[in-house]
Amino acid sequence: MMCLTIIRDFLHFESAWPLIIIVLGIPFYLEMSVNRGLLQGRNQFKRLAWTYLVEMMSRVVVTFGFLYLALNNNWDLASEIVALGFLASFLGSFWISRDREQNEIRVIQFDKKKGAVSFLLIFCAYEFSQILISHSDVILVKHYFGNHEAGLYASLALLGRMVFFGTWAIVTLLFPKVIQLERKGLPHIGLFFKSLGLVALSGFAMILSCVIFPDLIIGLMYGSAYLVISPLAWKYALATTLFALANVYAYYYLSLEKYLPVALSATAGVAQILLVTRFHQSLETVIDVQIMTMGCLLLAMIVFQISNSADFLAGIRDRLFSTPKPLPKTL
Repeated sequence: MMCLTIIRDFLHFESAWPLIIIVLGIPFYLEMSVNRGLLQGRNQFKRLAWTYLVEMMSRVVVTFGFLYLALNNNWDLASEIVALGFLASFLGSFWISRDREQNEIRVIQFDKKKGAVSFLLIFCAYEFSQILISHSDVILVKHYFGNHEAGLYASLALLGRMVFFGTWAIVTLLFPKVIQLERKGLPHIGLFFKSLGLVALSGFAMILSCVIFPDLIIGLMYGSAYLVISPLAWKYALATTLFALANVYAYYYLSLEKYLPVALSATAGVAQILLVTRFHQSLETVIDVQIMTMGCLLLAMIVFQISNSADFLAGIRDRLFSTPKPLPKTL
């Protein structure tokens, strides 16, 4: 309870109940995440898509349903209602994702599957780095700014999530396909560049839309009261697009069992927290910090790819610039 109290005070919550409600849902969320990984590995993308759809729809229905009751009964339970929405989304997506075909309990012999366990730990570390990057800014804004500014920023972050999760399906398809091609000894770099291009195109479309029609997009999504954040929409979309592009690199090399991108992502997540802690004069400053951090992360991923292809580049260099050997003398 002391930990919950510390978190409550850090986020300026009046009650610890929202945190308690979310903590109750964490076991279901973790189990659901494992089930999603199994669906992804089995190429059951239809059921995988349903888990995301049920997660979002249950959160929206429960949250807006309780908000309607709260407004009509003068309940001051906004934070608790949002937490209930998250709990409902965890339970709903868990129910859809569970393995109905598994009729027996399988005991994993961890000593015989050290490779699988090591990969699982590394993958969890990368997912944790994604959580740091995706959510630390919202938490820090809630701490450093007032409720009004934090609410505006959370709305802006939701717009950015549209960019990220809109391209998530591409990365979801990339991971198992690269593994399959690698095992068969078939080339897969083309699949990587196609995925990178699709993510870049989707992100650029969202950025351009936010540049040309910021007031229209914010007005349609949240109403006229939120138009004050419309000049920041394209910046947040840019930060999210840079993160999504770096995510393609990370997942591609994770599928090839090359784990330096995990360290790069974790470093970027920690750097973002430290920089936002130091520079938070305004909401725009927070977003500028994210653009710089995600830009550096993407650049680091590109440098890693180039260095990882050093042998290939060296072969091209030798062919282009090496001195030709003299022809043997004929007798």
